[in-house]
Amino acid sequence: MLNWHQELAGFTRAMSLPFTSSLQDYGLVEDTAKRLSVADLKAVDYALIKDHPALEASLAFTLCTKVERLQIRLDTLDRSRASFKNTFYLFKAISDKRRTPALLPSLKHLEVRTGLEPTDGIVASGVSLILEFTPQLEVLILRGRDGFKIYNSERGFFADKVRPALESLVEIQMIGWDLTKRNTDSYVLSEFLAATKRLRTFKYLSSVKKPGLDSDWDMGLFCHEYPPRDLINMLLRVKSTLQHLTLDCGERGLEKEPNSPDTHDIIIDCSQLKEFTHLETLEIDQFCYCPHQVEGLNRDIERNTYLADMLPTTVRKLTISFPRYRGGYRCRSCIMHLGQRVVVGDFPLLEHVKINARVATPKYDPNHVVSATTLVDDPSRDISINRREIEKSFMGSSVVVMYRFWAEDNGKRYR
Repeated sequence: MLNWHQELAGFTRAMSLPFTSSLQDYGLVEDTAKRLSVADLKAVDYALIKDHPALEASLAFTLCTKVERLQIRLDTLDRSRASFKNTFYLFKAISDKRRTPALLPSLKHLEVRTGLEPTDGIVASGVSLILEFTPQLEVLILRGRDGFKIYNSERGFFADKVRPALESLVEIQMIGWDLTKRNTDSYVLSEFLAATKRLRTFKYLSSVKKPGLDSDWDMGLFCHEYPPRDLINMLLRVKSTLQHLTLDCGERGLEKEPNSPDTHDIIIDCSQLKEFTHLETLEIDQFCYCPHQVEGLNRDIERNTYLADMLPTTVRKLTISFPRYRGGYRCRSCIMHLGQRVVVGDFPLLEHVKINARVATPKYDPNHVVSATTLVDDPSRDISINRREIEKSFMGSSVVVMYRFWAEDNGKRYR
């Protein structure tokens, strides 16, 4: 379309690039390359003959330099014959030939979306190369679809090359893009956080367990390099600027051996979040912080004050997500204790508390993550009791309590 309506390129502000191409577009792409005065047409011809998706994307970047929002869709990329990285090598080569900056100077919002194939990782996927061309980037979203990571030790990341982009970031989201020790993502993320100067929002949503799909959690916490406590330690690099934090480690049971060092260190220490002195919004699932979720741990920290001890007094909006198993209701007393502390004025800034309570009936198959005996027998009865008790604990304060409940029976959802 841009080849026929060249004037639109200068007005294009948003693009979604699926990494596919077809030899049917050979003539159009070649015409565009010639019009852009790409000197090395042999490289263009080679890319076209090989049906290489990098060429079309490179030409799109060259044409639409004022784009502000960009989605890179790697779910369409055939890795057996193509690499996403080549797009930016070719973009730079074209810019050098034309003697124009290899930059997307207006880009503010970038989303990299992977498919059902295993996620390569931040470096191997070419994300760090994009950052070299986006000095004004504000929002970075990494979106995957499963927690499995192929082993990749590629460590070719140098923060100095992308420092302008990192210093400009205000928001990072990792949705289904899990941190494991199969690749170097944890190292790269720590470098991101160390370089940022004004990061206000961080969202980490671990992938949901899928039937028949082996995940890192199925192999035990020994294979999960960054449990919630370690992730919070990493985020301490941005404790002075972070205002909005979302942590959700998925819907997995944590029935692990009590003597395992990983189970003792998985949950957030109640003193960690206190260091985030500007935190206003906290969305967290109980697996991240509640000691009652880890079976067999009879420690001193298993007390009802844990949630209140952990929560910074600066938080205005708190969202707690229950797991779909009965374990979520072990923590009711922690929430009720928080309500009592709110009533006496210990959290004067807190305005909203939202509970997301998803449960599973005995007919629902959780893929053997936990025993069927731990499933909720009568979700309506359990919810009515818990909801009433939790709301009652906040009575006398101005906090608005919202209780969102739904149940699943063989994949069907009921409210």
